[in-house]
Amino acid sequence: MSEISLVIVIPSYAMGSSIRPTLASITGAVAAWSSHSYTLVLSDSSPDDSPVAAVTQWAAEVGCGLVVDHSDTRRIQKDALNVAFSKPEVAAADIVVVTNDDVLLDVSSINHLVHALTTHPEATIAVGSARPDPQHSAGARRAAAWQLEVVAEIGRRLPPKSLRSEGALWATRGEFAETFRYPLGHGSIADDVALAEHISLHHLTALNVHQAIVYKVPPAGFAEFYQQTRRFKVAVKTTHASGPSLSTRGCAVATAALRNPAGALNYGLYRLGMLGGAGRSAPPPDEQWTRQGSTLR
Repeated sequence: MSEISLVIVIPSYAMGSSIRPTLASITGAVAAWSSHSYTLVLSDSSPDDSPVAAVTQWAAEVGCGLVVDHSDTRRIQKDALNVAFSKPEVAAADIVVVTNDDVLLDVSSINHLVHALTTHPEATIAVGSARPDPQHSAGARRAAAWQLEVVAEIGRRLPPKSLRSEGALWATRGEFAETFRYPLGHGSIADDVALAEHISLHHLTALNVHQAIVYKVPPAGFAEFYQQTRRFKVAVKTTHASGPSLSTRGCAVATAALRNPAGALNYGLYRLGMLGGAGRSAPPPDEQWTRQGSTLR
């Protein structure tokens, strides 16, 4: 394990030093995997310099390599990743881990992703599983947190070699990151769909690694919940040919409801609210996922 070269890519649009919790979780996850050195590639277009300053200070403290590409022009997710993937450090890496700037990596997540790729040399990508941050999953966020738990439960029921649509945490080989480019467009209602389509069209092997967990703050309120639900439905519909069966989804929903009935009830009430029009005015009128382009994150 210690001889594997690792690069972590983060497309960043952070506010202030809000990226620090993500960096701290990366420190723990890398340390749990190996004591070998690694490099962080940050593709940043934050409105001020504080995120870059926070990352620079962190890299000096932990002793990892750092590559920063900052733009004063807002980069959408696809553009930010394409900039990062163009770096020679990414192309030369054995394993490239991609994550976001507003999530927390579970301490064993990198170990699970690297192990999956090293034990399956035929695989190109290993996809992790997003779950709600337990520190931000109560109250108004409970409905969206329960929806994330259902998605995680579906992932646990899928076979290891299966196509998933998940963008918050994934790992590839350097060769894949060097050659893969997101399609042109204005952003994405679900960048994960573009990734899943690329894997499917090129007949690549994807690994479902549900043990590799990243925690994210669920959206609060109807407006954010409506947008997340639409993105989830678009992702499932777009990748339905190789996605989970109806029975798998049904069993996942039932299991999650038994485990957290209050969350399921809250989710049901939110969905009823959506039927009544709550949150529908929040998304831009052109928020449709298409090959030509879609909306900003």
